[in-house]
Amino acid sequence: MELPSSLQTDDLKQQHLVYQLQKYIFDNRNFFGLDMERDNLFIALSTNRTELSEAVRVVTGEQLMDCINRMLLNKARKMLEERPDLPVKTIADNCGFTYRSFSHLFREHFFFSPAKYQKMTGC
Repeated sequence: MELPSSLQTDDLKQQHLVYQLQKYIFDNRNFFGLDMERDNLFIALSTNRTELSEAVRVVTGEQLMDCINRMLLNKARKMLEERPDLPVKTIADNCGFTYRSFSHLFREHFFFSPAKYQKMTGC
């Protein structure tokens, strides 16, 4: 059974909005201070908090900030793997986290401290 065209259109709009979120964050390195500058995020994406939060929830099953943190943590994980020469604090800073919040969130998502993960995966 095919979905009504209005639902298909809404689904595509939501997927596109989540794609635009990811593009906005990474293309322009707009992940610094995201927590404090969410209004700029909504303006840049031509949306509002409710619409963006709903799109993220429908597409990813996550809350907006959880989704953004996951995106940033995956970027950090990749940096830890590819750049074993960089201090963990530098990677945290480069991904828009404080060292303390980064360590906590990284451990929560990947079950290792960032430093241990870097040692395990580094060359």
